[in-house]
Amino acid sequence: MMRAVIYLAAFCGLRTGEILALRWCDLAGGVVSVTQSLDWFDTLKGPKTKAGVRVVPLPSLVLAALEAYRPHVVMDARGLIFRTIKGKVLGRAALPQKWHPILERAGLPRTDRGWRHFHALRHFAGSAWLDAGMPLADVSKLMGHANPQITAEIYMHSIQPTQHRSPLLEQCAANLLALPAPNFTQELRKAA
Repeated sequence: MMRAVIYLAAFCGLRTGEILALRWCDLAGGVVSVTQSLDWFDTLKGPKTKAGVRVVPLPSLVLAALEAYRPHVVMDARGLIFRTIKGKVLGRAALPQKWHPILERAGLPRTDRGWRHFHALRHFAGSAWLDAGMPLADVSKLMGHANPQITAEIYMHSIQPTQHRSPLLEQCAANLLALPAPNFTQELRKAA
């Protein structure tokens, strides 16, 4: 179960509540349809924002993790698939109890501020998409943000540093140099 949950956060950018609210019918056709969220009190509600209702592609490794988890699913009456073995909600304590040992096994011990939060996986997804060159507007839609400005503010640190842009700037300069030189005297006369 945790592999599927982690993959949905890290590779699809889903929030914890969105993952916990998933049903098999939300995972069809190679996409995940995000239409609801589950709070820690086991109450279904809409996503965090109106833009949170969205469709996100499922990479093949996420699909494989979901299929591996399918035989072990204990659904509740609502069809929710990420439940405890007794069919109960993964409470505030249950997810960290599973998450922290995974961090330790991965060699990522506590920082001076404590454990890395599970929500960091969502930030990993957004950062990775931007770093790979996905347009900001597309990342914003996949993350379920109301507008790209929110995404830019959150993920500004992920936008590629200058050294990654150097080849692009060099190419732009070469393209400009290949154009015929402007006649500046003629341009100044037109402007006057």
